[in-house]
Amino acid sequence: MSDVRQALEGAPKADFVNIPLPPEEAAAEIAAPAREAPAPPLVAVLDFLEPEAVRKETPFRFPFRLDGREVRSFVARRLLLVEVGGLVARAQSQGDIDPIEFYAVMTGLPAPVIRGLEADDGELLVETCYPFLPRIAQAAISLLTPASGAASA
Repeated sequence: MSDVRQALEGAPKADFVNIPLPPEEAAAEIAAPAREAPAPPLVAVLDFLEPEAVRKETPFRFPFRLDGREVRSFVARRLLLVEVGGLVARAQSQGDIDPIEFYAVMTGLPAPVIRGLEADDGELLVETCYPFLPRIAQAAISLLTPASGAASA
């Protein structure tokens, strides 16, 4: 007889009837297989024939240091269709549109950095980015700021 079997010899039998079971709703979740995240869509990298029409570099009036590197300018660029779709989906799930999230994708600067810009540089960034926004985003942002769509972020 093994040591384990000998140790269990004479031990009381387990009473499985008194072990609580998970709620029925949880049982369905446990039995359901885990869903895989959908693969990201394929996106072509296009060589635009007029680069100045899709991007613009603008110097900051008040350059700053971020993560040890100097930031003296920003590049605003037009968004890709897939990026607009992601931003719109995020806005719908959050229930509001934050223009700074659009500007962050357009410039590559994190939204908290944009919020931390000196006010005149922030206004410069908004004024530079606004014309590069797709019409649907311009319309949505204009609804948020009736006096001027580009004036507030």
